[in-house]
Amino acid sequence: TGEAVDINEEGALVLKKEDGELIKIISGTILK
Repeated sequence: TGEAVDINEEGALVLKKEDGELIKIISGTILK
């Protein structure tokens, strides 16, 4: 589960996972 969901200047959703890993979600595509 992730928290601290944010929207950055690129319009991407950023999910911060419990282990500290950041995941960017842009247009349904997950970028690590």
